[in-house]
Amino acid sequence: MKKDFEEALKLEESLILTETRTSRLVKTLTDDSSFAIISACRTEYSDGENFNRTYSLKKDVRQLGLGFNEFVGRWVEKNPEKGQNEASDENSLLIKGISFKDACMLGHKYEQASIIYKDKDRIVEVCTNDYEDYAGHKHRQGDIVNTFHVDPNKPLNSEDASKIFSRQAEGPASMMKKGSNRKAFQIQQANESFELYEKYLLNTWNGFTQLRINLVD
Repeated sequence: MKKDFEEALKLEESLILTETRTSRLVKTLTDDSSFAIISACRTEYSDGENFNRTYSLKKDVRQLGLGFNEFVGRWVEKNPEKGQNEASDENSLLIKGISFKDACMLGHKYEQASIIYKDKDRIVEVCTNDYEDYAGHKHRQGDIVNTFHVDPNKPLNSEDASKIFSRQAEGPASMMKKGSNRKAFQIQQANESFELYEKYLLNTWNGFTQLRINLVD
């Protein structure tokens, strides 16, 4: 019986989100509620350091008396220098009910070039630290650099999700990987693919297991 239970958990970990559930995420992105999408991850830090930074961000959010959903955006990029694919993950928190001021404060604290903020009127990307993008455009803290439009009548697709949840491929949050040059970085961007999944902790009889729910193909 224990074996059957473990096999069931393995199946749950690769559960594909249905259109209905995807539409609930779209509803969250388009209703009157306010939230921010903030990451504590930086490419110059190790996976272990980024894990600890994300843990610290969660503590800060809880100290504000707020809840969150944890999402992971994954890219599989072709590295022309190594001739192979490389996966890159970034954890982000969707923090419900947070004020614009507190969201910008957290983005600044965790060295983010920008965060996503939504209120009843709009969903935008706002700079939380001064930044110069690869086109040479300078962005100052507080600048609105992108405004997003999500159709409440359509499920979320990977193009919309990558713009909202990652900001990896465009805007002031873009940055080259270590050891890459500008040309290689541009080639990587042209070949990247994206997926988004939400992380849950499932309470079981022998502890906790992580449940991964894919949002987009």
